[in-house]
Amino acid sequence: SFRSPSSRITGTWVMNKCLQNTVDRTADFNVLFPNYTLTIGDDKNYSISTSNLLAPGEKGTWVFNDAQTEINLRKNGSGTSIWKVKRLTAKELHASQVDANGDLIEYQLRQKD
Repeated sequence: SFRSPSSRITGTWVMNKCLQNTVDRTADFNVLFPNYTLTIGDDKNYSISTSNLLAPGEKGTWVFNDAQTEINLRKNGSGTSIWKVKRLTAKELHASQVDANGDLIEYQLRQKD
């Protein structure tokens, strides 16, 4: 059955791979953000949690752009991250963003078991 992007993206995601300017930085990511989880709700809320007390995570709201090729993560309090969606299936979410330093960060997440 066909599921809309909005229904496919909801759920709890964990980081499978993280690239910075095409270089694999997964090990570094996992040190900075241990037990990273991104939870995307069908109520348009999201949360990010980690077990690093110095990077405790964030909460906010999310919305697709009209073409459903980008997710806007609007953090409560300040700031919006725009993730370009490269791949979205029931089990995989691949997205990228340009960070504050101008680096291309690519995230490959998978649905948490």
